[in-house]
Amino acid sequence: MASPAFLPVPWGLVAAVLAAVAPGQTLLLPRNAHSSAVAALVACGGVPRWVEPVVADGLAAGVTTAAVAAGLAAAAAAGEDVGAVLVVAPTYHGVVADVAGIARVVAAHTPAVGGDSLAVGTTTSPSWLLLGSIDAAVAWAASPAAAAAWGALLRTAADARRRLSALPGVSVMDLPRGTDGTEGWSLDPSRLTLLLDASVFPGGGWDVDDALIERWGVYAELPTAAAVTFVLTPANGAADVDALVTAMATLAAEGLAAVSAAAPAGTGGLPMPPPPPSAGAAAGALPRGPPAMTPRDAFFAAKAAVPLAAAAGRVAAETVSVYPPGIPLVVPGEVVTPAVAAALAAAGEAGGGVTVTGAADATLATLRVVTEGERGRRRRGGG
Repeated sequence: MASPAFLPVPWGLVAAVLAAVAPGQTLLLPRNAHSSAVAALVACGGVPRWVEPVVADGLAAGVTTAAVAAGLAAAAAAGEDVGAVLVVAPTYHGVVADVAGIARVVAAHTPAVGGDSLAVGTTTSPSWLLLGSIDAAVAWAASPAAAAAWGALLRTAADARRRLSALPGVSVMDLPRGTDGTEGWSLDPSRLTLLLDASVFPGGGWDVDDALIERWGVYAELPTAAAVTFVLTPANGAADVDALVTAMATLAAEGLAAVSAAAPAGTGGLPMPPPPPSAGAAAGALPRGPPAMTPRDAFFAAKAAVPLAAAAGRVAAETVSVYPPGIPLVVPGEVVTPAVAAALAAAGEAGGGVTVTGAADATLATLRVVTEGERGRRRRGGG
């Protein structure tokens, strides 16, 4: 069997799914899985059964152990053969689900799965620069210097979190509060997601990202409509944190000054402090259509682009994700319900307020759907 370490993302995920999920088997996976997971389902002919992640502060977090257990129970009740369970941990924002607890639940529900399908992901022309850098990183991680470097990183990250949290209009994302099933979760301390008060940062994460790059040479890992995420590594030191805090403090001060200048006389014009991280909410509140075909069948079916207004009731032939919260509203094989169509239309009209990915038409004026006549002779997906 080929080692997954030699398989670049996203092919590594595709190959892993191919190793575990046979055509017709079920893949239990979170709705906020990487888009390559849908590609994996197309490649293997598997049937998705989605587990909804917790959504906190407008961002998709992890899945709970109870949600995975419920998904496995529902699959068993439906007579489905579960080939594998896919978990996103950590998320892009650093939330780590209770992977050990989920593994125990999975082991109790499904037999061990093996195979050699990972061999299809190997190549006779690997990137030796990439492989060499991996070997160098592994060697460094095993050296005595690594422990000291990671310890310094943890102290640097804690200092950055404390100082950034004190800035007006900024709160640093923490674990979801008040949500059952998140007790075993943890947070990657090297990832700092700044939640931005719109009154202080009206341009959201994208304007902050542009300003940080152009004025200070500070690069974020991921800007979004209302947040910006940074990743600290052992190569970052106190000077990097100082630069980030100084830049964010300057932007916050400029935002407050603009608010005060625009406010009526005598009101002060200062925004309220940002609220603490909100309690997690179920992503199931997002609209989602029922499955009518497997992703593979929908992918290979004849398809056409139709006006979004005419897509309701049709079977989607593409994945469309809206960020935030970074969860697909529709994937190939699902019926586009009126509620989903309305949500897609709202996303298309939101402009810079959201990021739309996966759609052939980024404006969402049209949506690719399965042509009539194909749907009835294809197999349905799982729920």
